Amino acid sequence: MFPDWVNKFKTKSSTIKKNGNNYYLYKATSYYDSSSKKPVSIQEYIGKITADGVQTKKILLDLSEVEVVPLNSIYTSTTYNLNNIYLLKFKSEYYFSKLSKQQLKIVKELQLYDNGKFIF
Repeated sequence: MFPDWVNKFKTKSSTIKKNGNNYYLYKATSYYDSSSKKPVSIQEYIGKITADGVQTKKILLDLSEVEVVPLNSIYTSTTYNLNNIYLLKFKSEYYFSKLSKQQLKIVKELQLYDNGKFIF
């Protein structure tokens, strides 16, 4: 029903919906409503599916809990200039701030992350 690159994100507890040319991933749960005597389906939006992965919904963070960390303070490279690449640290997890195409290419070539998680 969906292309293989979309189906790889399907799990037992998820659903995929297509809207136009876009695919979206939802967490699917259900419960029995005793008053209506019918099951009720609950679909929680997870994110948009692209060929590169799932773009999750944006989350508002308390900025007092976010630390900006220069990449070169935790990783050194003799091949690449990492001076203008910054990470956002939130609850011991690292996330990239917005990257240029060149910066993204460097991060991919250095293999600094796996399945969207940093390997620090």
